[in-house]
Parts: sequence; structure tokens; C-alpha cells
Amino acid sequence: VHLRLDRHEIVTADGVPAETFFPASHLAVRAFPEAALFGAPPADAATACRPMLTHAEGRVLARALSCAAAALLPA
Repeated sequence: VHLRLDRHEIVTADGVPAETFFPASHLAVRAFPEAALFGAPPADAATACRPMLTHAEGRVLARALSCAAAALLPA
């Protein structure tokens, strides 16, 4: 189930925080073609409800986590 609200929000589902559908994502229509049925997202929909990493930041984090995980493995 995807919830589309006027803004990107964090909601609680069965006591667990979950994100609502983020229609401003450039992948939204590709991932969910039915999203086009709802029309254009509101102007402020491009504002995420939490910090988001750039592609470069994601690569740095992935490398750091990979190195940290390797250090935990037995030799």
C-alpha cells in the first residue's frame, strides 16, 4: 500500500514508522506507472520529510559500511 499525502510524511503503521509515497522522486513514475493517474505532485512535494543522501554521499557511506563489515569478519 502506498499513501500519497499533500506532503512527504512519516506515519506510524502498527507502531512502526513508515514513509508515505514520495511522488517528487524522479523514479516515481517509472517505479509506479499508476502514479501518473494522480496528476502532478504539489509544488512543495519535492521536500523530503527526512534528510536524503546524494548519489556521491551514498557511495561514500556504502564504502565505509563495507569496510566496517569486513573488519568484523573473522580472518
